[in-house]
Order: sequence, then C-alpha cells, then structure tokens
Amino acid sequence: MLNNMKAILTFVLCLQVTLAFSIDKYAKGDELFVHAPSGLKLRSTPDGDAVVTVPFGSKLKVLADKIMNPSKMVDGLQGCWAKVDFNGKTGFIFDGYLSFLPTPKESCKDLKEYCQTAFNQLTPLLISSFTDCYSDEDGMGTSDSYTQVFKYKDKTIVYSSNSGYEWGEELVTITGISNEEAYLIATYIFREQIKKAGDYFKANNFPESVSPDAYTKYVQHPKTDCFKVQLNTDGCNEDLMINKRMRDNVVCIRLYGGC
Repeated sequence: MLNNMKAILTFVLCLQVTLAFSIDKYAKGDELFVHAPSGLKLRSTPDGDAVVTVPFGSKLKVLADKIMNPSKMVDGLQGCWAKVDFNGKTGFIFDGYLSFLPTPKESCKDLKEYCQTAFNQLTPLLISSFTDCYSDEDGMGTSDSYTQVFKYKDKTIVYSSNSGYEWGEELVTITGISNEEAYLIATYIFREQIKKAGDYFKANNFPESVSPDAYTKYVQHPKTDCFKVQLNTDGCNEDLMINKRMRDNVVCIRLYGGC
C-alpha cells in the first residue's frame, strides 16, 4: 500500500458504457487466463454440462474467434461463450472472467509487485526525489517518484508512483485490454482491503445503497458511467480507479489518496 496511508479502501470503478463485455475481441490461437478466484466451468456446449472446473490462473487456448451472441451475466459481469482448449479438453467457457494478462500471484499485495512478477521488464525502476523549500529533517517536504516500463506480448505496461508527506498514488497504464480485465486484476490484488471495507459497512449498518455486496459487483452507472462507493475514516481517503482512454486504447488503474 502507499506510504502513510491509514484509511480503509475507498473503491471507485469508472467504466465506459461502450465496453459492455468483459474482454475485448480475441481470435483463434490467442491465449487467455482465468481470473475467477473459484475457477470456471468448462462446458460441453454453451450452458451445457460441465466437463471440468478450470482453476484460477490457468491458461486457455482459444479455438474460435469471439462471437458476441449469445451473451449472459454472471456476478454482474457480462460475457459470451468462448470455445477453448484446456489441457486437451475442448469446450465452452464464460469469457467474463478471462483476460489476456496473467493473474496476480496470491501473495501479490500491490500494483508494483504485480507488474514486476507478471511482465517482462524493459527498464529498471527509475527513481527521483526532491525536497521543497519548507522541508525539515523528518522528510515532510520530500516527494518521491518511481517509473518502470514493462512488456507482455503486444501489451505495453507503464508503472509509476508518486508520494509525499501523507499523500501518494500508484498508476499502471496498460495497452490493448478492457476496463473489465483491469477490474478483475485490481479487485484480486486489493481483495483484503475490499473485504475490510465491506466488514466495516456491516458493523455500522450502512444503507443498502452502499452495502458490502456493492464491492463485489461490476456496475455501470446510468448517468455518470461510474460506480462509486466511498469510505473515509481517521481523516484519510484512498481511492482505486479504473478507466479507459479511448483514443489510444489505454486502460488506467490508479490508487491514490492522502490524509
């Protein structure tokens, strides 16, 4: 987590209405990863009998280009049926929990660790810092910045972070994936903080509109294209945001806040 952060996670998802499906176009021969923590059923036909449960983190080979219909909704994620091969078994699997990117390791606790363990590093971690005019010996006026560039197949990933006295942010930009793929990655990495926030809601009897269930569902807000649940404690605030810049097909995962 960011330095000097004491708040329970504020969870913010900004999702484009035009991206109704969880993974963008894929084609025969592509490799996809399963991001459902409890695994996904490989079925003999769409909505047919289960052949096997494919575990979290497994790699699948796509056997046919993506077909948009029929589609279905599972856990608030809308997806289609992908025809895939898993260890020699052929069948259909719900693509709402699939991604071009590898799953985070169970031990992964932040965005930097995910980038450094999942992707090929193109640059070292570049570090810069500066001290402003009003600094003193305890470092309250010092700001630190980190940047590192990665590659994964045809995807370019840039990690950066900035921090100062009681504030900070981490930012990851990724080319060629959907908002929803970023959502799956981020909600797994920060699952403990999300659960903690949900438990806080339960203990304090928050209204249904900000219930713990809201943290585990993908929602497209009809007016703002953004679903937002906030929790501020101890004078601190921390947000996790996911959005997509359409003009260059770049998705951003941003964790930021301060006290």
